[in-house]
Amino acid sequence: MTLVWKLGFVSFSLGLVCFGQLGKSQIGTFHAKIVLEDGTELPRTPIIMIHPQMHGGCKINQVFGNGTLMYSAWSDQPDVTSDECTVEIRLEGLRTKIATLRDGSVVTLKRVGLSEGVVSPVSSLNAPKPAAKAYSKGVEALRHGKWDEAQKDFEQSIKLYPEYAQAYSDLGEVLEKQQKPVEAQAAFQKALELSPTYLKPYAQLARLAISQNRLQDALQITDRALKLNPVEFPSIYYYQALAHYQMHQLQPAEDSLKQAIQLDVDHQMLKAYYMMGLVLEQKGDKPGAIHAFESYVEQSPKPNDADAVKDRIARMKAQ
Repeated sequence: MTLVWKLGFVSFSLGLVCFGQLGKSQIGTFHAKIVLEDGTELPRTPIIMIHPQMHGGCKINQVFGNGTLMYSAWSDQPDVTSDECTVEIRLEGLRTKIATLRDGSVVTLKRVGLSEGVVSPVSSLNAPKPAAKAYSKGVEALRHGKWDEAQKDFEQSIKLYPEYAQAYSDLGEVLEKQQKPVEAQAAFQKALELSPTYLKPYAQLARLAISQNRLQDALQITDRALKLNPVEFPSIYYYQALAHYQMHQLQPAEDSLKQAIQLDVDHQMLKAYYMMGLVLEQKGDKPGAIHAFESYVEQSPKPNDADAVKDRIARMKAQ
């Protein structure tokens, strides 16, 4: 379901997801804000979608003209409390943003500039309306977890516009969700073939390679991406670090995590702090590990594993 609010100078188109199923309990209603990096007014009609990798559940309730938004969160477990809601924000002229909303958080959107070809596929901006419409339907189906429907829509958009790199990227996401790694990899690689400077498929391919224990492949993929743009995608450093860590290469893992944390100005890669704690603990740097674990808990006040991390910190301090 899509609702549109027109308030003041801003019009928002919001994809809402209902999570009233049995077994899910509402945690609460929270507020966050969307702003532009240069302080100017928000353009009209950004699309805010619940990210397909969101754990638990959430929905956007309302967005006000000054960019403040209200959202609700759910949990599968009654004893888990979290104000997190991972969303994807898309708007022509601005860079697509994946952000984890938290109560009181501020999400900064950046305008498309000289790095447009790196951040998003330029070819996608030229998609004819029928292809763009099919793609939008696919995004909506993906957001609702309707994998078969989303796959058909993305395939239709590609049929209408074979150069639709963004559609191939999202098609790969759907195929991966359906446990079709070979087909997903082919879709991600096709997106890169069409738009070699589009960074999102690099992150997707690296994540997929790690899940298949192809760690050397993951390192090669992240190296290629970082040569294109070493500052735009902190998650690529995170996947690079994860591959190094699983290969027991602790120093390279630490170096990559430092980059991920430094570039993650919006605090979207909180797992990097946790992994940094693991790396430093294995290196024998207990003060550094404690600081990293504490940063992880502090940056995300209500992570699902907060109690376990706090217990780990307490044990390390006791030692």
